[in-house]
Amino acid sequence: MDAVKQGRPPYRVVVFIPVLSRHDATSQEAIELWQIIDAAPDYEATLVVGHSNMPEIPVRRVDGVLGLLQDEAYLAADVLIFEFAVYNEMNNAMFIGNGHAKLVTRFHNVTPARFLPAKAAPLIEKSLEQILHVRQSQEVWAVSQTNIDALLELGVAYPGAHVIPLTVDSPALGALPSGQEPVEVLYLGRFVQSKGVLELLDAFEAAASRSRVRMRLRLAGNENYSDPDYLTHVKARVRETTADVSYLGEIPNKARDQLLGETSIFAIPSYHEGFCKPIVEALRAGALIAGYASYNIPHVTAGLGRLVAPGDVEGLAAALVELAEALGDPSAALPLDAGPMDRSEFHARRDSHVAGFERIDALVLERLRHVIGSDPS
Repeated sequence: MDAVKQGRPPYRVVVFIPVLSRHDATSQEAIELWQIIDAAPDYEATLVVGHSNMPEIPVRRVDGVLGLLQDEAYLAADVLIFEFAVYNEMNNAMFIGNGHAKLVTRFHNVTPARFLPAKAAPLIEKSLEQILHVRQSQEVWAVSQTNIDALLELGVAYPGAHVIPLTVDSPALGALPSGQEPVEVLYLGRFVQSKGVLELLDAFEAAASRSRVRMRLRLAGNENYSDPDYLTHVKARVRETTADVSYLGEIPNKARDQLLGETSIFAIPSYHEGFCKPIVEALRAGALIAGYASYNIPHVTAGLGRLVAPGDVEGLAAALVELAEALGDPSAALPLDAGPMDRSEFHARRDSHVAGFERIDALVLERLRHVIGSDPS
């Protein structure tokens, strides 16, 4: 289907996200999706938002759900793509559409309330209720099979669901550090209860006290998207620990890539991940993964690390020790979930795995053509 060659105007697509925010994975995905579609000759894409703190990204800003339903680009769209990650009143427009457009939901999953502080329960309940609007979609584009499974568990019926992962094409591919001390361990993400950062601090302190090689842990992440109370506890725990731990807070993208490149072990003891982009970034940089085997983490890690049962702090400490000591000995086999392997095999498997996330352009356009089918006008 080539609309331009057939002499018709390009198909009009709106990508809608309620909040476009810097250093937010869902926001970055929405920008990339809009860019992919708008760059294709058959389409004209518009990024519509309720709020944005990224003035360098051209968007149409609307006020509230009524403003969205009255927006010219929204009303003219042949396809509406809603980015869904958590409740927002504006997502209720999914139930209405614009009267003629095909509807797609880009689904990022919702963290269950049991992994969050009690004060988050009302928001999660509203999010789960709002997910039912997904039933209005022609297709769901989930970022992982785990997210499709989550919809099935919620009893959400839909005509078709397809996995379109997040694009991860940075940092540059790096080699696994070997024989260097201290062995650098990194946590990169939000500071919230579901990420298990306090458990990581306990596990790291235990690991550092028994490891034959020196280890250092660095903590970095976006404070604006963190739980202030939980972050306070993290900072206090860092001050109290006798292990080599540094709190870095939020870091710019260039420094972030450098930090990943220096990392030997990426630690992610998270209880819930719909995708977990930082794992792919860490693998690209040349790091092994240590964390909890929860939700999508085993799939996105692909055996290139050591995962333990969620909540097993002692198991996580043992995994950190085994990985660190193997990294400290260039001749040692890497004790990975996929089996012992030397460094050359790790790099080969890593390269093959991360290549599947480098660009999703063709997959997006294939699904978009399928959604449109015949001319919706």
